[in-house]
Amino acid sequence: MQKQNLTVLFLAFLAVALASASVGFFLGRDPATQAGGQAPASTPTDPRIAELEAKTAELQSMLESAPLQHSRSTPTSAGEIEAAVAEWMAKHGDKLAAPEAEAEKDPRKAAQEKTRAIADALAALIDPNTSDSERARLWKELGKAGLLDAVLAEFEKRAERDPNDADKQSELGSAYLQKLFTVGPMEQGVWATKADKAFDAALTLDDQHWDARFSKAVSLSFWPALFGKKQEAIDNFEVLVQQQAKLPSDARYAQTHLWLGNMYDERGEKDKAVAAWRAGLELYPDDEALKKKVQ
Repeated sequence: MQKQNLTVLFLAFLAVALASASVGFFLGRDPATQAGGQAPASTPTDPRIAELEAKTAELQSMLESAPLQHSRSTPTSAGEIEAAVAEWMAKHGDKLAAPEAEAEKDPRKAAQEKTRAIADALAALIDPNTSDSERARLWKELGKAGLLDAVLAEFEKRAERDPNDADKQSELGSAYLQKLFTVGPMEQGVWATKADKAFDAALTLDDQHWDARFSKAVSLSFWPALFGKKQEAIDNFEVLVQQQAKLPSDARYAQTHLWLGNMYDERGEKDKAVAAWRAGLELYPDDEALKKKVQ
C-alpha cells in the first residue's frame, strides 16, 4: 500500500505531546511528590491542566485553518480535496445528522448507511492525496456524526492485521491523535500514550520512517522542561537530519531543520540555532519559514 500522505502540516501531532506531558499529572505522578509518596490528583482548577487544554484547543484551531503544504505524492489542489470532503458530506451528512430517527424508520438501511459511511471515510483518510488539514476536517465531521470511534476501530484493525507494516502503525498513531482532540484532560493522557506507542512501533519496524520519527520528535519538544524530554527531541531531529542527507530532496524535510533550530534557540544556543536554520535554507532556499528565521 502506498504510504499515507503526512505533509508538513505537522500540527496535528503536536497535541499528543501536550497530552503526553500531562500523563504523569493525570495519573497522580506529580514531579513534586517525594519518592514513595502518593501524589495528589490534579483538579480541573490545576493551572497546568488549564494551560494544556488551552494549547490543545489552539493547536486544533491552527490545524483546521492551516494552508495546504508540500506533499510527497502527486499534488492535488485544495479545491479537489475540498470537493472530495464535500462529496462525502453530501453523501452521508443528512443521513448521519439524525441517526436515531433514521434507525427507527429502517434499521437495516440505517446500518447499511453507517457501514458505507465508515468505509468511505476510511478510504478518504488513508488516501495519500488527502492533506492533513482536510483530513482533520473529516475527522471533525465524523465526531459530529458519532462515527469517530467506529473509524478509529477500523484503523486499529488495519494495524492489528498487519503488525509488521510501519505505515499502518504510524497511521494508527495519527488516528489516536484525532480522538485526543475530542476528550477531556483526564483522558488525553490515555490517548497520547496510545499514539506514542504506535509511533514507536513504526520506528521499531522501520528506523528510517520519517513520519513516525518526525511526529515523535515534535511531540517530545512540547513536553514540559521538568520532564527532561527536550534533549530527546533534539536527538531525534538530529537523526532525521542525518537520514535526510542520504535521501532524495523533499520539501517537507525543511521542517526538520526549522524545528531543530527552534529547539536550540529555546535552550539559548543561538549560534547552533542559526546554523541549523542556515543549513536547511541552503538545501531548501524557497522555504519561507527558514528565510524568516535566518533573517
